Amino acid sequence: MLSNAPPSALSELKTIYDTFPTFDDASTVSLLPGGQFVSLPPQSILDTSLQLFLDKFNAVTPIFNESRLRQAIKEQYSSGPDSKTDEAYNLCFNNIIVLSSGLRARLARLDKSYSKGMNEELLPAFLANSFRALQHLKFFLQPRHVNLQALATLALVAREYHESCVFDMICHMACDLFKAMDSEQSPMSKVDHPDFEEWRTLYWTLFVMDKQRTSVNGLPFDLYFYHSDLPLAPDGGNISLGQQSWMMHIYITTIWEETYISLYSARAARKGSSYRESQIARLDKLAQKWHSRTLQLFPENSIDHNSDSNDVNRLVEDNWQIELEYAYHIAQ
Repeated sequence: MLSNAPPSALSELKTIYDTFPTFDDASTVSLLPGGQFVSLPPQSILDTSLQLFLDKFNAVTPIFNESRLRQAIKEQYSSGPDSKTDEAYNLCFNNIIVLSSGLRARLARLDKSYSKGMNEELLPAFLANSFRALQHLKFFLQPRHVNLQALATLALVAREYHESCVFDMICHMACDLFKAMDSEQSPMSKVDHPDFEEWRTLYWTLFVMDKQRTSVNGLPFDLYFYHSDLPLAPDGGNISLGQQSWMMHIYITTIWEETYISLYSARAARKGSSYRESQIARLDKLAQKWHSRTLQLFPENSIDHNSDSNDVNRLVEDNWQIELEYAYHIAQ
């Protein structure tokens, strides 16, 4: 799997594995240096990383339901010291720490007043713990919801800290696992299932990640819009600005999909250049319509920027404006 990596990189990775550090609460949670499997990270580090992950990552790429995630954390850490931990949860929790710690370290470099929360030097150790999963990825192909979440968070880590081919591979595996699990017979595909909402958002998250993956390498998609009939919008109730923005993000990636099918697929090639040229105006019209709808989400002066009570709304607005603008330029 890592056979194409240079010997120096493999040697450095092995050194990191063999020098995996211990922490203040190591008596409660053991991290085994050089272990073959992903270790359960210290709960104290996870607790300091969780909210940042929820605000900055899960809000844009929803993988977890917050209350269910917190319950899973409570259950996994409440077992006795001799109990065998679930490696899929270990990987999820460790990936949360890696993503939050990496972001915190970048913010600290940009703004010296920003609290690091943990030493930046510890990030490589947690990263090495996550990458232990690369040695036995087939373990996470068992049809379990948490395995999908583990692969999805590992894909985010790989996109940030590994070669693009590793992100591509993990994302491909996650999409294949979802297709294997999602069917009319799947209990979680039923609206009345307690995990339905988390399952629905996880599908659309994988859908977007798949489009991001293939927009870089030009390969066919793993998940197409027609692969699942899971609804795009949540069932009932008011839709928040964040949810509306997320739906618009999904819409733009469907335009990416349509662009590939209409201009770059084997079918488009068979129809010839005149057909592809005729599709450009149609696709541009779709993108412009999407852009005009997006502008309506963020009207100028829609939020009182002098009010402390709107800090969360400003955070959501700023994050999504950047994300959607970037997605629009990729579509263009």
